[in-house]
Amino acid sequence: MPTGRSAIGDARLAKEQALARLRQLQTGQLEGRLLDREEVRAQWASAFAALRDRALGMADRISSRGAGRSAEELRTIVDAEVRDLLSVLSRGDL
Repeated sequence: MPTGRSAIGDARLAKEQALARLRQLQTGQLEGRLLDREEVRAQWASAFAALRDRALGMADRISSRGAGRSAEELRTIVDAEVRDLLSVLSRGDL
């Protein structure tokens, strides 16, 4: 039952394709086009933790500035806090 290709030929082709893919990945990493997955995950986790901490701290900052203020003044304070958080986030300063 010849199929035109042998099992050995198929294995060699698969090996060559795998090696070619490996070389592509290595080249991409060396050229700086690929990032280490775990490093990226760690950086994102750190950024989100900093964002969480800063966002959770907003309540204390607002409450300390908002005692005795009108609704409009409180809205202005909250707006300023949110804008500050978004500004820090967009600059990557977390």
